[in-house]
Amino acid sequence: MLLPFEIKNQVIGAFCSQDLPAYGQVATVDEHDHPQVRTVHCHYIKEQNSMAFNAHVESNKWKDLVHNLSVSGCYFDMVQMIQFRWEGPAQLIQNNNEILQTLWLSSREEVRLAYWLSEKKISLREYKKYERIRLPRSGSPLLPTAKGGDDIGNNDSNIDLSLRSSGHGVVMCSPIKWKIYEVNPEHYCEGKITEYSFSNNAWFQKESSILGI
Repeated sequence: MLLPFEIKNQVIGAFCSQDLPAYGQVATVDEHDHPQVRTVHCHYIKEQNSMAFNAHVESNKWKDLVHNLSVSGCYFDMVQMIQFRWEGPAQLIQNNNEILQTLWLSSREEVRLAYWLSEKKISLREYKKYERIRLPRSGSPLLPTAKGGDDIGNNDSNIDLSLRSSGHGVVMCSPIKWKIYEVNPEHYCEGKITEYSFSNNAWFQKESSILGI
């Protein structure tokens, strides 16, 4: 399934920028069939033609997707003045995939540290007690042991933030629907909506005004 040619450059511009990370909202369905929404760092993976985001494998959103693989997302690009909405089936990736390492390194160092603190079962209160711990940007942080000991210099307490935590997973979604809202900042009513739906191995396009007519 290819990305609709008409929006290829817009999607790449919004979701592949290193300088302007795309923090959007994604929705899942929980075990009670209730919608759940949260903010995630959205990526577009060109090689897989998929939207993707990081997730802890013990998180509620991961559990929701184990229950129901349907996912939808929304992001407003303030540069292009475009709202992107998409939906499609998700794929949960946890092992043996190069996408995992790519997205792991795309996350902020403090986020990667949080994964490792969780894996080593070290509380934030315990972590904060150690003023001598080096910050991630100064090198691999030194942590107390899981039991709260003082052997900060112990090699077992070192964390290499370039290495993935076992709690890290990636959610990939190959959209079967896109809605592109192009906003006119001066005249809102002159905005445009373009909807793309994938069916029978082809994309079908429908346009309307932002008023829905």
